[in-house]
Amino acid sequence: MATCITGLIKAVKGKAASKRGVTLAELLCTVVLFSFASAAMLTGIRFGAAKYSTIMKESSAKVLYTSLYSAISDELRYTSVVVLGESSPCGHVVESFYSSSFNGKRSTSFQQLDEEGNAACGYGRIGIGGHSLLPDGAYTRGLLAKVESLYYDPGEEIFTVSLSIGTDEESILTQSFQVMNLNHASQL
Repeated sequence: MATCITGLIKAVKGKAASKRGVTLAELLCTVVLFSFASAAMLTGIRFGAAKYSTIMKESSAKVLYTSLYSAISDELRYTSVVVLGESSPCGHVVESFYSSSFNGKRSTSFQQLDEEGNAACGYGRIGIGGHSLLPDGAYTRGLLAKVESLYYDPGEEIFTVSLSIGTDEESILTQSFQVMNLNHASQL
């Protein structure tokens, strides 16, 4: 290896190239070194591209979460009637509510929708009354969402929502938030 490096140094300086040319050993050493350098660069590029993809997916998940947070908060903030289910340590499970989107005239709840607007299990597009809260363009990079839980504390008049963003294979972001009901919703 030392001979290879010495030969390369001489070849670069022009001494060996002018009298006898480049030997086969020197050429092979050059090819091997170039191959190692290329492999290292390719590994670095692949790692960088994978990291970039992960960061962009996480960023898109945060944007989707923020958009859904705003849309869900608006619906719950102005709810006039809440239909409560079983009690839990977090409050009462909300079975349905009278949405401001329907002028408080129809009982509904949040649901996951597939591409055709039908109810779906697992991750999907968040909808209310069969209508998507956000346009399809809001769900980028294959991300979908689901409302993990929705509780209501009648004493404090606060909804607690757990929202998860991810794909069918993985959950990327799961957070809870609270929304105060401004209409002082009555319970059924």
